[in-house]
Amino acid sequence: MKDVSRWADSRLWTGRRLTWDLWYRCNYRCSYCWFEMDKVWDKLAKEHEGIGVARWIEAWERLYERCGTISVDVLGGEPLLYPSGLDLFAGMARWHRLYIISNLSASMDFLERLASRIPPERLHLSASYHHQFARWEEFWDKVLFLAGKGYHPEVTMVSWPPLLDDIDQKRKILEAAGIRCDIHVFQGIWEGRDYPRSYSSRERGILGGLVPQDDDRQYRMHEAKTIGRLCAAGHVYANVKANGDVFRCGKDSMFSKPMGNMFDPEFRLLDAPAPCPYNFCNACGEHVYLWDDWKRVAADLRSREIATSLVESSLEEGAAS
Repeated sequence: MKDVSRWADSRLWTGRRLTWDLWYRCNYRCSYCWFEMDKVWDKLAKEHEGIGVARWIEAWERLYERCGTISVDVLGGEPLLYPSGLDLFAGMARWHRLYIISNLSASMDFLERLASRIPPERLHLSASYHHQFARWEEFWDKVLFLAGKGYHPEVTMVSWPPLLDDIDQKRKILEAAGIRCDIHVFQGIWEGRDYPRSYSSRERGILGGLVPQDDDRQYRMHEAKTIGRLCAAGHVYANVKANGDVFRCGKDSMFSKPMGNMFDPEFRLLDAPAPCPYNFCNACGEHVYLWDDWKRVAADLRSREIATSLVESSLEEGAAS
């Protein structure tokens, strides 16, 4: 079996990548979740339901015929609770690589059935640990199960201020077991203070050791300006909502109209990068698609031959346009 431990990292994949809010139902209500802070879970769930599995599979197959294999980040809500989710994921995996972000609250039986239907070459699981709801022992057993099946799971945690010390302890356990740990910078209000601006010097010192990429600190913690810079969002990357609407990025989904809809047979991604219209790019790592940075990353990967078997001709065509 090929080593599949690297393909899910956006910095090691130079093909097209889409994030997809599959649905808006979640069995957790984490204090630091954007949807929970804005109290919109029920509203979003009612507005974005009713699309069947067969229709989604048809849409993803059509996009494959147009763009080739895409790495699809499947978000939620909790994706593994989606009705008939096994059929949906197995169907999509025929054409695309799935990167499912899950709190792993699904049963061990479900995970065993998932592993029996989709091989590690087509599925990556990013396991999000949420201290307020999950029992560490149960979560840890599931992570080890997936690792034993060859899925190379990573674990993500959110740097909510009350959790920083515990996060550091959990990170050490994970890294000692050879499991990658990513810390997502908390963005929101806690005890009346706006984060990430309000992290203390001590907290920033802790995060300096927890958040692995310098650019993550630059764009999300220190909010480096991005307005006017060419960005590949909409070209090699896009954000898909549960009703099929497609936006260039997460901020566009809040402040702009969709660039199209997945169920439109004529839908296409942009032919070339376009300028960023926003002062800051502080949404879930999308700054990696700033075009100068993205071209440098892609060139570095090719020169080191890290992702030889993963590079898609779609990016080559787009870069030449």
